Order: sequence, then structure tokens, then C-alpha cells
Amino acid sequence: MIYEVVIVTVDSKNKPHVAPMGISIKNKDIILKPFKPSQTLENILNTKIAVLNAITDVRVFAACITGREQFDLEPIDGKIGFRLKNTISYSYLSLENFLDDNLRPQLIMKEEKTWQVSEFLGLNRAQAAVIEGAILTSRLNILSINKIREEMKYLSIAISKTAGPKEKEAWEWLEEAVDLHTTKNIKSKKQT
Repeated sequence: MIYEVVIVTVDSKNKPHVAPMGISIKNKDIILKPFKPSQTLENILNTKIAVLNAITDVRVFAACITGREQFDLEPIDGKIGFRLKNTISYSYLSLENFLDDNLRPQLIMKEEKTWQVSEFLGLNRAQAAVIEGAILTSRLNILSINKIREEMKYLSIAISKTAGPKEKEAWEWLEEAVDLHTTKNIKSKKQT
């Protein structure tokens, strides 16, 4: 099973980097598979740590995908790194093993400690739709625009029926990113 979380890493100067990521858990190991090259991969290989954040504020996923840098971070007491302020829980991870791959190496991480920050109130269809929409938006250069628009049209049903203000805002960001990508492609085709 893959769990969608937000990973916060730091570079050698302690500058944070926030990235959504699907993770898997095997035995007690947390397996990250960042793309190569990526800032997340570089940071973990340099510092050997990451912070896993379990969140329900899907604006963080949409913000990462659409280039909005509006993350409220807090330093972790007594540790290198940061966590999202609005996380439900966060886990401090250390790199245990590295399995290289040309596209997506595996980082085998050990959970050192987990903190519970707030209650988990349950799943929401609109939140799931935003996460799926963010994944589609992250693949604008891989999938056809028609496929992305078709899937997002279907996902918008969950948004219209179950979204709160945060989910609606995140969805708007994703729609803007898809529209901007489409506009850029139309302009570049006209110029050639």
C-alpha cells in the first residue's frame, strides 16, 4: 500500500524543502522513492534524515505541485529539521539503506520517533480528490492534457459535493496550473 504524506528535508545549510511523496512501509522500514534528480533525494543523501508529516490540509500537496511556497514550519526540538505546523503527526526518520536506481532509488528509512500533534477526524472524498488531482497535475508533461482534464472533471464531483474552503482553494490552484500549462502549450505551438 502507498500512503500519501509530506516529507520535509533540509540541505547542508538547514534550509527546508517540502515535498509530497507516496511512501510504503515494509516491516518497520519506511520506503521513500524520490525521483532522480530531486532536492529531496539530494538532501536525504547529504543529511541522512527526513521528517514525515501526516496531514489532512491538502493545500500543502497542491501548493507543492503548483509552486506556491506557503508552508508554516516549526523546528524540531533537539533535532536537525522541521515539521509542518499543521500536521496531525510527524515522524523523524533516519537513512538506513540506499538502493540506487536510474529513475527512482529507494531510501530505506528508520523511524526514530513519532509525535502526535492533533486528532485525525476521518477521511474526506474532496481531500482524496485533491491529492489525486495533484498527482495528475504533477504529470502534465507525461500524460495527455485530455486525459488529465477528463480525470479532473470526474474528481470535481467530489469537490463540489464534499469540499470545505481549504479543499476548494487547493482545487482552484490545481485547475489554474492545468490551464496555465494548456495556454503555454497552445502559445508554443502557434510560434512554431
